[in-house]
Amino acid sequence: MLVMIGYVQLLLEMLVMRRGRRGPQRRWKMVLWLEGIKTFLRLTILSVTRRSVLSHPTPQREYDPSILHPEHLTTAPEAAPPTPIIPTLRPGAPVQTYLLPMLPLLPEEYQVSPLTLLPRFTTVSDYVGEAIHASSGLIHVALMMYLAQKAPMASSYRSIASPLSATIIPLGLLLLARTLRPSRNPTSALTPLQAQIEQGRDRELAWWLLKGAIYERWTKPKLDGWIEWGSGESRWKRWLGLGLVSGLLQDHQKLVEELYYYTSS
Repeated sequence: MLVMIGYVQLLLEMLVMRRGRRGPQRRWKMVLWLEGIKTFLRLTILSVTRRSVLSHPTPQREYDPSILHPEHLTTAPEAAPPTPIIPTLRPGAPVQTYLLPMLPLLPEEYQVSPLTLLPRFTTVSDYVGEAIHASSGLIHVALMMYLAQKAPMASSYRSIASPLSATIIPLGLLLLARTLRPSRNPTSALTPLQAQIEQGRDRELAWWLLKGAIYERWTKPKLDGWIEWGSGESRWKRWLGLGLVSGLLQDHQKLVEELYYYTSS
């Protein structure tokens, strides 16, 4: 359910916006409902599993066995057992980095349980940090709707998200959740899956360059200057295709300024 909402949320926002004059107002109600449902699902997963919420709740295979031919699934009776390839050890590297690639070659009874790929939370700060991260989207939308009530004429996403408080509070909560992660605890060792989740959340912070006051005061002036410079009539700019790049940036800039889910997950 959580993944399905992530696939259709941008499409729903675009459809609701185009429904007459009350489309922008209905859009924010729909976004609030979607963020509320996503927050409820994330907190439910957190309370049941006591682990970090994955972007995809179920593990995904690189290859689906159902699409393989039968001859690929049968093994020759005289085939020699596979020999594990031991990678070269680097000084100071964790042992798990070299042991995990060899796990598929072990018998099933000796393989690591899937439950150990993502360990449970053990401290209160782990739960609080994950709960803050799960609720950050709902807090952001609710704050923007609260600010929109003070300015009834502000109906577009750009005008609602431009106040500084609409950016500082949600971004501050995400940074607070980042400091409460298990990786900040020197006594806890991260599994590869847990490290992958945290790296993805760190990359998501870069989207704030295209949101709210940060976009209006820092990113947009630089982007407008680049578009204006690249759309010049100079011949060498046309040869390098800078005019095409400027046109693509200008088209995407409109989507960034009009759609909430274009830069939000």
